Amino acid sequence: TIGSKYFIQTTTKTNKKFIVFGFLYNMNDSINEVEIRMVSNVIEENWFTDSLVQNNVEAAIFLAHMDLTDPLVYTILKKVRSIVGETFPVLFVTGHTHYRGVQQIDKYSFSIESGRYFDTIGFVSMTL
Repeated sequence: TIGSKYFIQTTTKTNKKFIVFGFLYNMNDSINEVEIRMVSNVIEENWFTDSLVQNNVEAAIFLAHMDLTDPLVYTILKKVRSIVGETFPVLFVTGHTHYRGVQQIDKYSFSIESGRYFDTIGFVSMTL
């Protein structure tokens, strides 16, 4: 829902839960009516840790308006790893630079960017 910090989705066949977050790059030129909070500050807030620990989820997806190799992707992943461990599956669905790309960050995490203006429709599959 609009204004939520995250939402929980459950798979239809296996009833496995994953959590979805939305993040924006550290934009410095927003209008006064919009508050942009720095990613490094947000991920240190209690709600972020609590959301990963208390919801008993098996994976996380980050919808991130940033380049697939943006340092903030690694900042978020490092924090997630410190909370839920090295084998927790994490997917970053990124987009800002308008090119197609994919990067495996570690054995259990990927970052993908699917082009621009809906010119690419992709499919991502994860085994939970």
